[in-house]
Amino acid sequence: MPDGHQRIDRGDAARIAAAEASPTSPEGLRVGLEIEYFPMFVTDDGRPDGRPDLDAVLAAVDGIGPMVEVSGNPAVDLGPSGMLTFEPGAQIEHVGPPLDPARALDVASEVEAEISDRLASAGMRAVSLGWDPWHDPEALGQQLPGGRYRAMDRYFRSRGGLGPQMMRNTCALQINLDATEERWRGACAIAPILTATFASAPDPHLGSRRASIWQHLDPTRTGVPSPASDRATALCELALSADVLVVRRGSESHPGRPGWTFGEWIDRGHPMYGPPTEGDFTYHLTTLFPEVRPRRGVLELRGIDALPARERTAAVVLVTGALYDDRALREVLELMSPHLDRLHELWRRAARSGLDDPTLGGLADQVFTAALRGARRLGAFDGVRLSAAAAYLEAYVAPRRAPDRRLADLPPAEIVSWASTAVVVAT
Repeated sequence: MPDGHQRIDRGDAARIAAAEASPTSPEGLRVGLEIEYFPMFVTDDGRPDGRPDLDAVLAAVDGIGPMVEVSGNPAVDLGPSGMLTFEPGAQIEHVGPPLDPARALDVASEVEAEISDRLASAGMRAVSLGWDPWHDPEALGQQLPGGRYRAMDRYFRSRGGLGPQMMRNTCALQINLDATEERWRGACAIAPILTATFASAPDPHLGSRRASIWQHLDPTRTGVPSPASDRATALCELALSADVLVVRRGSESHPGRPGWTFGEWIDRGHPMYGPPTEGDFTYHLTTLFPEVRPRRGVLELRGIDALPARERTAAVVLVTGALYDDRALREVLELMSPHLDRLHELWRRAARSGLDDPTLGGLADQVFTAALRGARRLGAFDGVRLSAAAAYLEAYVAPRRAPDRRLADLPPAEIVSWASTAVVVAT
């Protein structure tokens, strides 16, 4: 059998999902940040002027740390500061380690400054937006050499035309938290609010262009999990009902096909790939993209658009306050309790209308007001960061107008300026 494992049944799948969802540090106060950027050329007057290929990006960040390989793709080892990886459109991703939340933000800023300086020396900026509206993903092409993303590209093309947009023209801020069942329930409950509140894709027609792309990409593997199910059960049920995206055999990656679920693979096998193994199911779990994903003992919150440092700080403070402070978490769950059976519908409305939706706008105000109080009680953030969170609520939540709507009214140079993490230096 491939991967050195025997075939699995549905009971084995449940066992593997439970192990994946088991907490690593349930009593901790740790946050892990995964931050994506678009490297982008700009004109002298600040307008976007093309995206570099992967070779140009690797040349720009050369020397920031030792180059390594992860699953056939280049990466940069940053030691205690985490890892730099790259997305199919040559986006940069900083995968930070789990740390005290204030230290996690410090490390993110240190790495970001280094990235920005190196890109600036090459005539680029690190642009933090949920969606790049200026560059054709087909012209960018598939930049990563590893087989996974090439197989994903073929699979998503069989479902429609959004695969290149998702893989090459979107960026996110992922916040990882220590897992508990109450925190899982709270994270699921606020997932639509995160989408509406922290949208940064400059599009006048949608509440979140990035979320809309995800919602229409492959509904079998996305969505908001139900907090009525424990995280292990929710993960297993999603995995069994999701279509097989990629099958690995040896050094090769093959695309799955729409309509062929992992549950069907377990029940009936496959004429080419045989019955699935433990390795197949474990890998399949990495191809699921719900808004809250239990993975390796943490909760991955995947619904926030990429944000520049000042707005990112607000998001981290508010999410931490909402889900780590026990009193705030109880308040949040009480506020969201009338809506727990329609979170998926609210998520779709968040992508369509954002904070313009009266229900979402009102909930965002209440939820994040409670979250800010929770962050203050935790004592994990200094006054500057707490003030950044309060300023975000005043600037975006109170008027029910998230960054994406404001950006849509600006010319491209001003959007790039807002989203850039550093000013380009003279070369």
